[in-house]
Amino acid sequence: MAGSIMQRKSKAAIHSNNAVITQRSSSNNNNMKIASVQRRKFGTSPFDEHWLNLDCCGLICACLTYCLHLYGCYSVCFILIPPWMSYHDSEGIRHLTMMGQLNCFAFVGVAVMAVLSHLKAMMTDPGAVPPDAKPVLSADELAALEQSEKGPSLKPEEVNLRPSSPTSGLQEGGITMSSVTAAGAGAAVAAVAASLPTKPNPVTPGPAGKGRRLCRRCNSFKPQRAHHCSICKRCIVKMDHHCPWVNNCVGIGNHKFFLLFIFYTCVSCCYSMSLLVMRFYLCVGTHTRHHRHQHHHGAVSITTDAGVTIGGKEEGHCLDDPAQLLNLIGLVVEAMLFGLFTLCMMCDQWSVVTSRLTHIDRLKGETSSSMNGRFKKSSGLNEVFGIGRKLGSNRQDSFRADWLSPFVSACFPSSMQDEIMGFCRPCCGTSSQNSDVEMPNRNRMVRSVDEIV
Repeated sequence: MAGSIMQRKSKAAIHSNNAVITQRSSSNNNNMKIASVQRRKFGTSPFDEHWLNLDCCGLICACLTYCLHLYGCYSVCFILIPPWMSYHDSEGIRHLTMMGQLNCFAFVGVAVMAVLSHLKAMMTDPGAVPPDAKPVLSADELAALEQSEKGPSLKPEEVNLRPSSPTSGLQEGGITMSSVTAAGAGAAVAAVAASLPTKPNPVTPGPAGKGRRLCRRCNSFKPQRAHHCSICKRCIVKMDHHCPWVNNCVGIGNHKFFLLFIFYTCVSCCYSMSLLVMRFYLCVGTHTRHHRHQHHHGAVSITTDAGVTIGGKEEGHCLDDPAQLLNLIGLVVEAMLFGLFTLCMMCDQWSVVTSRLTHIDRLKGETSSSMNGRFKKSSGLNEVFGIGRKLGSNRQDSFRADWLSPFVSACFPSSMQDEIMGFCRPCCGTSSQNSDVEMPNRNRMVRSVDEIV
């Protein structure tokens, strides 16, 4: 047999600090090709163990975000609430009232949810296209591919087989078939089918295949809704923008966590601002009553560590130390600045979710009609938050409690995964996380995007 027989062997070697994946190829001609890829603990390459952008500016913005939330918790729980919602026991020890404890717990809980959402948005793959991604074939292309693999089929009327004597012949399609009997009819049909002209395979995988785009930077397949990020150095499916505050791209994989981060941050800012306004109103009212009582009744007010006593009634102070006023001023600036910023971001992202048009798509001149196609308007919510593992009603766009949880990722049936992402992987096993989801009140599985979006 002409030619050489190639044998490939692959071996992966993982070291303690720096893992290296090595692929070796050997042949009978003693030609060897070695390809090594560095595998880091954190990074954005396809071979890194955990997703994390190591951009210096993004890491600084992420640390600043955590410091701002920590400062808000300190200002509210240790400066604003204790002089306001507290009491002193017989030994003069201050204790928070039940209302004070509830407010501290609620504010810290909202801040923790914001930080957890930020961590998930930063360390979740936003939808990077793997190097071995292939275009998803349409229904017509799949049918044509199956037909080409099985071979062209012939209808019974297209092949005219007539019984003949052993000495007679049958001329069909340029092939002479003699001694056709009932036992040899199958072989005759195969011979005729092989002689007929066949059409080339309409689905040609590769750069010249139909619907296949190549990224000039990644040099790999680029799905229709994917855009290349110069900071992450990957193509991201449904990329909206690269956010330095979450140190990551906002794509189909972490869009939910990004929305939760700005939502809980906005709630935290509104919460602290409402507490500040209420405290300011009460402090102004306390001092106003104090001066009126002195002016009209000539009563003497006594100022103690517990507060101001007016006519035998104790009123709490506004601050334990006048220098703490600077902390509250900083809290006001933080709450107003980031509260307005996250509120504007939520209004802007609402149009992105409902129209399924990212900011990059709008800059490219895409319209909602061209992008949505057969999708209905509520499909954006299902695409961002998933359809859930257990639905309580037949409406897939109804609100669910897991929308507000940073611990639950967007869940889709495995049968829809490739169509939503816009690519498929040739040798990718099905994980339990992306298993098919059974719809309620139906004794069948979800098999297409049409059934949900």
